[in-house]
Amino acid sequence: MQSANRLVGFIIPSNQVYTVSWENLEGGQEASQHSGEAYRQRVEKYLESGEFLSVGDPHSGTSDIRLVRPAHNEEKVFRVETKNTKASLTNQNLINEIARQFIDFCVTSEEFEFYIYAPNFADQPRWKDIFRDRTRKRDAVERFYSDIGERHSLNDEETEEFEKLGFEDFWLFLENVGAKKAGYERLGELIEENCSIENDTRRRDCPVLVSSVS
Repeated sequence: MQSANRLVGFIIPSNQVYTVSWENLEGGQEASQHSGEAYRQRVEKYLESGEFLSVGDPHSGTSDIRLVRPAHNEEKVFRVETKNTKASLTNQNLINEIARQFIDFCVTSEEFEFYIYAPNFADQPRWKDIFRDRTRKRDAVERFYSDIGERHSLNDEETEEFEKLGFEDFWLFLENVGAKKAGYERLGELIEENCSIENDTRRRDCPVLVSSVS
């Protein structure tokens, strides 16, 4: 199992502080609709406009995006799941995804953080009670952990692994999970902000942003 002393936020080269927590990157904007693949690509470009590098790996599980930070002397990877819908903690697919990432976190040797990006979130107070690091509420996490145990549709092997784990394992896992509310247009603005910073040696060549509306 991974130790808690590695839990840190990290800075991308802009005025945005990137942390393992709930975060609303939208401000007061309304998110528009784009295809799921266009949204996934925009999230990936946003992260790569900072200090991340997207890497393809067959062992990345079901995560949409897998990244590393080449400038850091670390073996940690960053798994990102994108939802081009209103993400809901009652959604069966999301429950299964969180359960699988939880199992991976506890039983594999790979050190990783897991992020969920979506243009909107259903029942945002509940998301904040579970995923906001400084105000995480134990009773809300306990209810969610119970919901996962009752509602997941994991296969037999995954279910066996899940049942070997406990609530304290899940609490530690959540300290390595972030939920980021960011729409397609806002991500484009953040990419441009990252790319406009001068004399930043960490910055790569910035991507050309192409609108793709569904």
